Amino acid sequence: MPDSIIRIEMSQREDGADIARFGDYQAISRHGAEMALARELVAAGFPDSAWQTECRGQVRLHGSSLYALARLTVSEGDSQRVSFKRWQPVLQKPVAKAA
Repeated sequence: MPDSIIRIEMSQREDGADIARFGDYQAISRHGAEMALARELVAAGFPDSAWQTECRGQVRLHGSSLYALARLTVSEGDSQRVSFKRWQPVLQKPVAKAA
């Protein structure tokens, strides 16, 4: 694979949360830290490129588009089954001022 691949290093905290790192960037999430990190990289202006996640030197996931990875998130349904879905930003409702 060419050197232009974004290599995301994955690890896990003691509480089970995933940690995704690339250079000075880091994202922590219960599931989907690599997708959260991809959104950070896209927001920082990184060009679209191939990516892969590595854990202890082993490739775990890979893809051809960082931008496509950034559009995904992981969802847990009622059955606690994990699945991929399209990421939607959380909209903050304005807080009403007390009279």
